[in-house]
Amino acid sequence: MRGERPHYEDGDYYCSVCGEPWDTYGVRTALKGEVSDMTKEEAEKFMKGKGCPCCPSRLRDRDLLRQSITPDVEEEPEYPEPEE
Repeated sequence: MRGERPHYEDGDYYCSVCGEPWDTYGVRTALKGEVSDMTKEEAEKFMKGKGCPCCPSRLRDRDLLRQSITPDVEEEPEYPEPEE
């Protein structure tokens, strides 16, 4: 879905990368260079389907983020038995 323009539904644009909803008025205001929830540059990238300010992909790469959140574990961790 990355690279597609965000879809519009019920007054919001939805990010084509992460699905985050963004108010249409805020995006249009940002595109004009006025104060908004995102900068003009971020709004331009958003409208080209390159993600939004909330995208985890902005932290480099989604795969790297997933690895940092859920590292590969070969064995089950050992938990102490509850004391009686």
